[in-house]
Amino acid sequence: MRAKPPALSEGEQDPESIVRLNGDTYVSARSMDAGLTQSALPWPQLMMCFRALQTMFLSASRPPGHHAETNKAMGFCLFNNIAIAARHAQRLYGVERIAIIDWDVHHGNGTQEIFERDKSVLSARPSTASLSRHRRKG
Repeated sequence: MRAKPPALSEGEQDPESIVRLNGDTYVSARSMDAGLTQSALPWPQLMMCFRALQTMFLSASRPPGHHAETNKAMGFCLFNNIAIAARHAQRLYGVERIAIIDWDVHHGNGTQEIFERDKSVLSARPSTASLSRHRRKG
């Protein structure tokens, strides 16, 4: 038997309450903080690129965020980390062209959805023979 949690102040959430957003994406009271921290991870490297301290960077974050779409969290991803970094580079630094190479084993549907009509961002993943652009089936 588990002890009853203490009473919460107004505006507080029960840290043990978990909400299922969809098939495999759940959130709790601390998910927003964790998601915002995770989505900010690429920014220091991005800023170093624009200060000419490096020319490219690898963002190896988990979850990668590549399933989160424009208005929908999914696939364990609350925010699309690399899409946020790409838009940040475009708006703050005036970057005209960006290539996002998604090395994950499976398709980054969120990154595709965000950029599929944007010719300034190439969102691709390696295939067995070459680099293939994310494409919607059907």
